[in-house]
Amino acid sequence: MLSKKHRVIIAIAFFVLHFILQGISLLYGFAVGMQEFDKLDGKLPEREPLLGYKYAMVPFYILSFPTFYTPITGLTFPPSLVWQYLPFVFNSLIWSIAFYLLSIYITQRRQKQQQRKKT
Repeated sequence: MLSKKHRVIIAIAFFVLHFILQGISLLYGFAVGMQEFDKLDGKLPEREPLLGYKYAMVPFYILSFPTFYTPITGLTFPPSLVWQYLPFVFNSLIWSIAFYLLSIYITQRRQKQQQRKKT
């Protein structure tokens, strides 16, 4: 069984990984979308992107699910570097807390099942 300390470390690692993947998927989707603006003669570039033009933002949409699909997104933040990244941090924090709570639930359920087997 994982101790509380290990679960916290895993949740923090999950937070960092989610934040990084969310940022990379946003940048990739933006870069692929910019290729549409760079077409001068209307032809596609010689090399197609890995996910294609239509699906480049799908990983970002999946990773940014609850935060960017709520009424909270209508809020405007002051134009500052800190405030611009706050929704991304908040979204990663939501998922890491959910992951942590899920690990606690699974651990407690396993402990109950083991206690039932002993009796």
